[in-house]
Amino acid sequence: MNVSASLREFAETRRELLADIAHKFGGASGGVYVQDSQGHKTWPKTPVAIGEGIRIPIGSYGSLHLTSADGKTSQESAEEITKLIGSLLEGWFESEMELNQLVDEHVSTTNQLIALYNITRGTRETWDLADKLRVIVEEAGRQTNCRQAVLEVTLDDIPEHFFWTTDGHVHQTNISSILKQARQRDEAHICQSGSQYVAAPVLVRDKPTGWLIADRRHGENPYQARELKIIQALADLAAGFVLTNGLQAKVINNLRIAKELEIASQIGEMLIPKQLPDILGIDLGAVCFQATEVGGDFYTVQKLGDDCLAFSLGDVTGKGVPAALLMSMTRTVYQTLSYTGSTPAEALTILNQALYEDLTRVEKFVTMVVGRYNPSTGEIHLANAGHSPVFHLPAGEKEPRLLEPSSPPLGVLPEITVNSEILQLTPGSILALASDGFHEMRNDEGELFGVENLGKALAAAAGLKAESIVTRLLNTVRDYSGGMSQWDDQTLLILKAKQQA
Repeated sequence: MNVSASLREFAETRRELLADIAHKFGGASGGVYVQDSQGHKTWPKTPVAIGEGIRIPIGSYGSLHLTSADGKTSQESAEEITKLIGSLLEGWFESEMELNQLVDEHVSTTNQLIALYNITRGTRETWDLADKLRVIVEEAGRQTNCRQAVLEVTLDDIPEHFFWTTDGHVHQTNISSILKQARQRDEAHICQSGSQYVAAPVLVRDKPTGWLIADRRHGENPYQARELKIIQALADLAAGFVLTNGLQAKVINNLRIAKELEIASQIGEMLIPKQLPDILGIDLGAVCFQATEVGGDFYTVQKLGDDCLAFSLGDVTGKGVPAALLMSMTRTVYQTLSYTGSTPAEALTILNQALYEDLTRVEKFVTMVVGRYNPSTGEIHLANAGHSPVFHLPAGEKEPRLLEPSSPPLGVLPEITVNSEILQLTPGSILALASDGFHEMRNDEGELFGVENLGKALAAAAGLKAESIVTRLLNTVRDYSGGMSQWDDQTLLILKAKQQA
């Protein structure tokens, strides 16, 4: 608070009383004036003869001086009376200053409430962060009565600036200078020298994210604590908007991901065969369990016009909707090729040509094994593009043979050479196609189940029917995991040659 100005206002509102005191002590020619604690005359504005007379202290704030034209004052100016008058004036003055301070605080609080109301009204109908920040900087300008205000906020490592000016013209040079000066501090502050401004940092989770600054033309009334509080409150509000926007973006992104996974799951479920075909001489079993994060596993089983069986099992890298869409494309193209009479090797070669550009564009690839079973000969023509594991367990054997791929996965090279392998599926023999969700399952110590253990589990279940083999392998892997969550799809296709009646 400016004490000199307060003394001047105090004396002006009591001019008649002070004149009476002056006449009492100095007679008809008595004069009066007030000085502050530095000895500067603060009242009245009109010239007054300053010289010898009576000085009555007003506490530590200043003093009341009584003079007369002839330099003499009444003897009634006893020391006790002057002390009484001084004490009275001091008490009045302190009471008035306290009252003024209360009024100032009330006005400050009211202004802050008005600012909060204006901001609430201006931001309740928008989700856009930039719109909210513009409302804040505009309110900062109005509440501080400044020439221009700027709000600097760093979003995604890029500084964004929002301006408010009284004349529509941004004084960029001055703003840049003030921002540079303000960044050297780490707390809200008022600068009264040079570029006059009031500034407060925008702190998001206690980390400086920007500044809110009100600039004022040099020479105008200086900023006070009231403006500093308002700017600080508005800067805190801006920080809240930035934080909320970040959380909102995360929520929206999580909802989007959840929706994508839901769509991917629906796609995967729609493409899982609802029932297995009845093929002469073959017992079929299959499963496709989708993980929490849906992947790109799939399998197909088709009964062709010549009573042959076309089948496949594949895995698209990645998860979510992209993997599900690529899986759908791959599955559909393969089934079409199977109906046209393409051999397994031809089907994979054509698939790679058809999908290479799309897979390359999204940086994905597909591992896939396809086959054709002929019930009249008991032969399976098998072609494998980068997929593992594929087991062949001949009847009576104790260990299955792991069949290696003959080419890289689809989408790795623009042209691939795929070789077919012919297997004789004698009664009791088994062909097992599995996705990596089986052998890459981990226990509570982080150890993989492994391809070798999967082969042993297959051999141990060889005497069962195909569907029972599927169930046994699933339970074996899950028991090994000890209840650990399934992080990848688990897909399995079992072909077992039936025993002759």
